[in-house]
Amino acid sequence: MANELIHGSVGVALTQAEWEAVGAHVFNCQATGDMVYASSSTQLSRVGIGTAGQHLTVTCVSCDLLPTWSTVTVLAAASQTEQETASSTTVAVTPGVQQFHPSAAKAWVTDNTSSCSANASYGVSGVSSGAAGIQTVTWSAAFPGGCTYAVAGTSFDPAGVPHNAITCPAACTVIVHQRNNSNALADSVYGIVAYGPLA
Repeated sequence: MANELIHGSVGVALTQAEWEAVGAHVFNCQATGDMVYASSSTQLSRVGIGTAGQHLTVTCVSCDLLPTWSTVTVLAAASQTEQETASSTTVAVTPGVQQFHPSAAKAWVTDNTSSCSANASYGVSGVSSGAAGIQTVTWSAAFPGGCTYAVAGTSFDPAGVPHNAITCPAACTVIVHQRNNSNALADSVYGIVAYGPLA
């Protein structure tokens, strides 16, 4: 029967060398790269080598799970342009280009308006304190500028200085204003996040 493990033919007499030879057992129809598997509880059989790029998988054959070769479609990595276009459904996203999707945050920062270094940030090259309650945030990468991107902010001090506003969006900077309930500028911890296309 094809593909089964058989004894190699040695003629009518078996010498010690033939008994110990590595070729004493072969598969019917054996070829380079073939593999052995148990096709039943008593029989060893071969599965022929697949083709380049195929993966070994398991298939139900007459209720038995047997190894077979399968061609698997591997998704290509998305480019920056594909992420920015946000329309492909046939590429995979890698960490290096995830941020270029329109829905992804491009930068964020948390800090105090009296500070000259951010508490924590991503995509921010620096912060600088102005008057009380005012701070300029500088992005690491430029946005198109003006009203082409969105910045959301919050105050970390809702009792004392609850109001947060972002003004003057430029390609590389925004200005944060923190105000108390009397509408007076006051230093406080804030957080902002920026969304939109990069320039």
